[in-house]
Amino acid sequence: MVERGTADVATGIELAPSAQLESLATRYRSRLRVTTSASVYYFFLNTRVPPFDRLDARRAVRLAVDPAAVSGRSLAQSPTCQLLPANTAGYHRRPCKSDLTAARQLVRRSGTAGAKVVVWSGGLLTTPARYLVGRLREVGYAATLRVVPLDRKTGITPYFQKVGDSRTRAQAGVGGWAADFPSPASFLGTLVGCDAFIPESLINNNLSGFCDRRVDSMLEQATTLQAEDQPRASVFWPKVEAAILDRAPIVPFWNARSVDFVSKRLGNYQYNPQFGFLLGQAWVK
Repeated sequence: MVERGTADVATGIELAPSAQLESLATRYRSRLRVTTSASVYYFFLNTRVPPFDRLDARRAVRLAVDPAAVSGRSLAQSPTCQLLPANTAGYHRRPCKSDLTAARQLVRRSGTAGAKVVVWSGGLLTTPARYLVGRLREVGYAATLRVVPLDRKTGITPYFQKVGDSRTRAQAGVGGWAADFPSPASFLGTLVGCDAFIPESLINNNLSGFCDRRVDSMLEQATTLQAEDQPRASVFWPKVEAAILDRAPIVPFWNARSVDFVSKRLGNYQYNPQFGFLLGQAWVK
């Protein structure tokens, strides 16, 4: 309808098949509005079970993952090696570095070479999970894929309930998070904070089971600064993120992008990372 001129905006088309997105990008690139959303997708590494209870093993995975290779050339995904999206307070761009040789050395140093690793996935997360299986094999692990099937009654995969339950002892898998509030704490505290780990629960967001009291103390300090002194908080949040990335409980690989398609006559398009297209700000000739 937007192509024909009978509608003025189609939102959320990042969910369209990639071939259709590529076609639109080729024919109507100036009318596509592409924005990084307040979300992050990542590989989780269970810090409470072998082999990723060892720091060197987790750091090896971080070095093995190439975010650009995970996302490919999809318009709907922005490669990243950071937990905080670019539109979040405290974001500080860090270069991504993939080094398979160094990763293999860390695997050997950790004493975990040859260990069996099951990578869990479900639904649309299977493609990046397959990538992780391949990378784990390249650095010295006997990796396999386990896909959580759809529930026939609901049509939904119970993937996150399965891997979030500590009784499953899932070694690795794919996770994703979209902030319900545009704050770094919504990402960092929710995904790796000690209080975010709920043992034997189906609603546990801390899939890696990570808990580091030093990191928690930094999170608390940054959250306090965010309320009292935002400029100082913006300087401190990158330090918190760096401390988490160094411990490598999760390995980010992309931020989702929002893609809207607008007509020739629509003007003053505005987008909010939290609420999306701001319809009330647009005009039509």
